[in-house]
Amino acid sequence: MQTQQIAQVEQALPLADAINQLIASYEADAQESNKLVDEIVSSEQENTFLKLQLSNMKNRLNEVIDENEQLVNARKRDEAKEKDFNKKAQMVSDNAAQHMQMLEQAKREKAQIALKLDNAMLTIASYKDMGSPKKIREQRKDYQERIANDLKAKKAHKAEVKKYRQALELAEKSVIAMKKEVQQIDVTPKYYKNGDHLSVYPLTMHIQKRGMKKDQFVIDYKNDDGRGCLMSLDENGDLVMGSMPIKPKKETKELATQLLRKIAANNNVVTYDDLLVLGG
Repeated sequence: MQTQQIAQVEQALPLADAINQLIASYEADAQESNKLVDEIVSSEQENTFLKLQLSNMKNRLNEVIDENEQLVNARKRDEAKEKDFNKKAQMVSDNAAQHMQMLEQAKREKAQIALKLDNAMLTIASYKDMGSPKKIREQRKDYQERIANDLKAKKAHKAEVKKYRQALELAEKSVIAMKKEVQQIDVTPKYYKNGDHLSVYPLTMHIQKRGMKKDQFVIDYKNDDGRGCLMSLDENGDLVMGSMPIKPKKETKELATQLLRKIAANNNVVTYDDLLVLGG
């Protein structure tokens, strides 16, 4: 019988521990709630004290007003008396000025007390809006999660920006390399047909014997025998060649003329589309 009772007690121990933990958690929440209630009560007591001070200041203000009225009446009575008029009038004037300063000071103190009262009311309202201790803990957890997500997003954004900057640096280096390759090109052959060769120079030339007034883009022509000349345009936009006895094909001259006019219209700047005229 005693052994059976001991077994029943051992089975009941986990349940007792759970009940004790539940009671301890409830007491902790109750203590935190009581703390908030105490703070609210303290704020209400402070509010009551401020109201009492405001009431005292109002009474004091009324007393000052009454005293001021009495002084003004005394001043009027003294003015009726010719003897000692100046002395008493000066005294009343000084007292009145002093009491006016006291009145202004009372007004300023009243405004300060009213401001403190408003702040106290806002504090009380904020405590009430916060809700229960459980709600406060939930809000705190939510704020912490928002901050963590924001920091994670900022870190990812920085990594993305760094990746784009690296890609931009590689692209800029590639452009510089291609520019250097273009600058190294001296002659770009683009056309050959029926024994006629046309080569495009990347630079302009100024051939004074042809009456050129400024630099002009030119095309180098050669036939299969290796004889040739420089093709350019005159002032009328017609094709001009050197004095050598050579006879380019009609189609060759038309293509050269078309290309030179196209480049001249673009201020001697050659583009890839311009070279397509030669069928390159």
